[in-house]
Amino acid sequence: MSHLSKILFINVGFCLLTGLGCAKNNFAEPPQGPVKVEPPPPPPPPEEKPICELPEVDYQLDSGVTEFEVFSSNDVRFGFNLLTGLLLHFDLNFSVKKALLVVQTDLREYLKPTEGFAPGEGQSQHTEKDRRFGFNIQKVSAEIGNYYKTPFNDLMKLALSKAIQETLKQAKMVDPLWSTVIIREALTEQYLIPAGANAGIQVGDEFDVYNVKHFWRESPCTSEYQMRQHTTESPIATLIIEDNFRLAPNSAILSIKDRHLPDEIEAGAYLYIKKLSGDRLTSLKKSVTLRNIKPFMISYLTKENKEVKVNLTQTLENALALVLPKNGLYIKKIKD
Repeated sequence: MSHLSKILFINVGFCLLTGLGCAKNNFAEPPQGPVKVEPPPPPPPPEEKPICELPEVDYQLDSGVTEFEVFSSNDVRFGFNLLTGLLLHFDLNFSVKKALLVVQTDLREYLKPTEGFAPGEGQSQHTEKDRRFGFNIQKVSAEIGNYYKTPFNDLMKLALSKAIQETLKQAKMVDPLWSTVIIREALTEQYLIPAGANAGIQVGDEFDVYNVKHFWRESPCTSEYQMRQHTTESPIATLIIEDNFRLAPNSAILSIKDRHLPDEIEAGAYLYIKKLSGDRLTSLKKSVTLRNIKPFMISYLTKENKEVKVNLTQTLENALALVLPKNGLYIKKIKD
């Protein structure tokens, strides 16, 4: 027996007799029962979208009257012009020989609230060749809710229509396609959008959906917005409005009709019209919120030579509510 064999024999014997010095790790028993396998870590939660990348309106609108002048039948001039600084008191009641009203408008993209991109200006005139009308400033002020029955409203709507049409012509050059975004997944594979019947959406309308990535100069929502880009060349899926229960005035829930790619549809994904039900040819309306309506103030002198100021801003807002839907837009109020 070799010297090494003797040492091993003695060590094993010593272990068997005393139970000491036995290195169980060197003779480990195989594990008993099924081997536990650790489950893989859960996938990270989807990145939460900045709130400004989930806009509830398409545009913000600025508007204001910049000029309003009238000449009475005896050629007395009344009115104001913000550009020239003209400010003349109106008389209480007079027959108008000539009237001029100028309105300015501008649209701002929701992601670029500091940049107007579609300015417009509209001008309307009334001359004595048109039907003459009396202008009673006290009556217009007292019956502000019924101002649309007065010829003054004709001036306002005409000027505003021209301004809005000029604004939209420029807007369509920058943003020609109707679109909206997915706010969130309402139910499994059913998605909430911030547009509904007021936009002209109907049951059966179909939309292609793309995930998008937004690019900012620095931090989202607080720095300069640069652009957005689709993450795929083709749509992820086609969504559809299935029934009236999923259609509200300012929102709708869409279901997947056809899936084209396996990508998950994210909050903030963009939708574009694929097909409108009934083969409608007209496009859908875009929403605007009134961001900045400049005060429209005029004043008159009483018989006691006392100045009285009248706020006619509401007349402009009322005219906007009438004019915008005829030009592919509608007013939508959003929560602060």
